[in-house]
Amino acid sequence: MRLVNTRINVFNCQNFVSFGMKRLAILTALIIPLFLCTSWGFFAHQRINNLAIFTLPSGMIGFYKKNIKYVTEHAVDPDKRRYADTLEPPRHYLDVENYEKTIDSIPEKWNDALAKYGSKSLNANGILPWQIQRTYYSLIKAFKTRDSIKILKFQQTWAITSVMRTFHCTPHQIITGS
Repeated sequence: MRLVNTRINVFNCQNFVSFGMKRLAILTALIIPLFLCTSWGFFAHQRINNLAIFTLPSGMIGFYKKNIKYVTEHAVDPDKRRYADTLEPPRHYLDVENYEKTIDSIPEKWNDALAKYGSKSLNANGILPWQIQRTYYSLIKAFKTRDSIKILKFQQTWAITSVMRTFHCTPHQIITGS
């Protein structure tokens, strides 16, 4: 009699393992496409930058159309730098809750934030808004001096292209979970 119970228990364990494995396989099959479909990925960043060129005002579209290949290929540079350059990751986020109770209390200017929080705290909690501001002014300067190399360098950080896309969309992805 004891032998029969052991066989039944082994049989039940096998069914349980089999059922657990099936459930795990089904769950995995459902979750993986979800992650693949909801994450931006390099291709999406490149596609967004490529298509954004066609929405530019007439005064800018000519320059960017001539450089569409460069703009598209370099759309993911900031994301690649995140893993290679230790200074890059804080430029991609801002942990507001680690700075102040209300976002309105955070200084708008970099020097004010540096004086208030210090370099170590800023790098630990993200510098996203100040990085956008810094690069925006660099891009304006490059346009004023008609320096096409710097425009293409800094364009990755502004309106139609990668870093601005990263700086604007990545926080959106974090907030919405998409």
